[in-house]
Amino acid sequence: MSSAATRSLIRSARAQGILPADAVPLATTRPWPIILLTALGAWLAAVPLFLLVEHLFGQHLIYGEGCYFLASFTLVVAMFAFRVEAGNDFVEQFGVPALLAGLGLLAFGLYRDVDEWFANALLTLLIIGIGCYLRQNWLRILLGALACVTFMFMTSNAQILRDVTFWSAASFALLVWLATMLCIDHCELSGSNAGILLTCESLATGWLLAMLGMLSYGAGPTLLSAAVLGFDHSHDGAARLVLDSLPRAVSCTLTLVAIGWLLHRWPALRAVRYLAAATLLAAMAWLIPALGVPLLALSCCATSSRWPHAAASGSAAASVIGSFYYQLELPLATKGIIMVGVGTAFGIIAWRCQLALPVKTETVEASATATGTAVRIRPLGVAASLLIILLGVNAGIWQKKTQISNGRQVFIELLPVDPRSLMQGDYMALNFQLAGLPDTAFGDRQRVKAIAKVDERGVAVIQGQPTDRPLRQDEFPLELTPTLTGLRPATDAWYFKEGEAERWAKARYGEFRVDPQGHAVLIDLRGPNLEKL
Repeated sequence: MSSAATRSLIRSARAQGILPADAVPLATTRPWPIILLTALGAWLAAVPLFLLVEHLFGQHLIYGEGCYFLASFTLVVAMFAFRVEAGNDFVEQFGVPALLAGLGLLAFGLYRDVDEWFANALLTLLIIGIGCYLRQNWLRILLGALACVTFMFMTSNAQILRDVTFWSAASFALLVWLATMLCIDHCELSGSNAGILLTCESLATGWLLAMLGMLSYGAGPTLLSAAVLGFDHSHDGAARLVLDSLPRAVSCTLTLVAIGWLLHRWPALRAVRYLAAATLLAAMAWLIPALGVPLLALSCCATSSRWPHAAASGSAAASVIGSFYYQLELPLATKGIIMVGVGTAFGIIAWRCQLALPVKTETVEASATATGTAVRIRPLGVAASLLIILLGVNAGIWQKKTQISNGRQVFIELLPVDPRSLMQGDYMALNFQLAGLPDTAFGDRQRVKAIAKVDERGVAVIQGQPTDRPLRQDEFPLELTPTLTGLRPATDAWYFKEGEAERWAKARYGEFRVDPQGHAVLIDLRGPNLEKL
C-alpha cells in the first residue's frame, strides 16, 4: 500500500473513532541492539529445547505420526507467543524459531506421506492463514514470501530451480499477486476493513519479493556474475525455455499489457519517443522470455506509487536482462550487437525526452544551484561505479590467472564428432569423453565431484565418485556439471578468431588447469598426439 493510501487509511480510522485523534504509529521503545540481543537469547533457548525434543521423540517424528502432533503443538505455542501483549520481547522472539520448527515438521510429514502438489497447496493455505492471524507486519511479509515459494513449487511440481516450468510458476504467482493488488486498490478504505487491507498488503509484499527473487534465479546467472563468483554457467531450464515460442509469446504479451497499463494511467507517456521505448521492451521480452513478469510487476507498482516494490521489480528485470549473456542459441557477437544497439536506442530516447521537458522560469535559479551540486557529485558517483566494476572484474581475472599458473595440467579427450556441424560463429561447441559415472550419480544436484586418474601422457580418466580412501598421487578430484550434451568439467565452447575454424577442427583433447578443489579451467585445445594447434 502506498504511503498516501496509508495516510488516508489512518485519517479514516481517526474520523470513525477507531483511533484516537492524537494517535501516532507505535515507536519501538527499546534500542535495536537490545532487541537483537533478546532475539539471540530466544534462539539460544529454543535450539537446545528443540534438540532435546528430537532426541526424545526422534523415531516417532521420522517414521510415525508424531511429527503432526508436535507440529500442531509448536505452531500453537508460536501463535501464543506472537499474540502476547506488547512489552515481552523475549516471548515474541521465541515464537520465530517455534514457528519455523512447526512449519518444518509439518512440511516434513506432508512431503513424506502425501503427493507433493497437495502438500505444497496445503502449506500455502496454512502459511497464508497464519499470516492473517498475526499482527507483526515484518512477520507477515516473511510468511508471504514463504507462501509464494510453496505456491511456485506447487505449480511447477517441485522443479522450480532446474526445469523450464520455473517460467510458468512465476507467471501463475504474478496472476495471484495482481488479483490481490486489484482487490486492495479497489476496496474502499474504512475502519472496518483497515486491518484486512494492511494484512493483505504485507502478505502481497513478501509474495512479490519471493516471486521476483526466484524468477531472477531461475532465469540463470546475470552478466559476468557466474565467472566472477564461480557459479555454474549453464542453466538447462533457461536454455530450453528460450527455444520455445510459447514463453516468448506470453512474455511479449505481458510486456504489452504493462505498457498499455502505463499509457492508461499516465497519459503523458503517449508520445512517439515513449512508444519507441515500448517497442524495444516488447522486442527484448521476445528475446528474453522471463522478462515479461517483472516488467508487468514494475508497471503496476509504479502506477500505484509503491516505489520500493517498483525498485525491486526493476532490479529483477535488470537481472533477467543480464541473463541474456548466457543464452547459447545466439553467438556472443550477435548478443553483443543486440545489447549495444538496444542500449544506444534507449540512450537516444532518454536524450530526446530530456530535451522535451518544459523548463519553468521561476525554477531556473533553483535548478542552477541543484545542477551545480549535481555536477560536483556526479563524477564521484561515476568514479565509484567504475571502481566497483573494475574490482569485481579484476578479482575474477586474478582468480582464473592464479588457477592457470598454479593448477594441475590435465588433458581430457573430446568426443569424435564432425567439427563442421559444431561451428557457430566464432566458437566451437565441445563434448568431452567422460565415461565412468553411473546415470544416477547426479540425482537432483547441479554439480558432482568425480575422481579422475591421469595416465602416462597426462590424459584424465574418470574412476568414479569419491570414497573415504585417500587419493593417490596420480589421482585428483574433478568437478563436473551435467548439460544437454553430457558431462563437462568447465565450459562447453572454445572461442577463436574468425577464419581459424580449420585450425581448431583438428582438436582431440582439451588442456585444463585443475585446482585442489577440482575446479577446472580450459586454456587450450590439443591435437590427436597432444600437440599444440
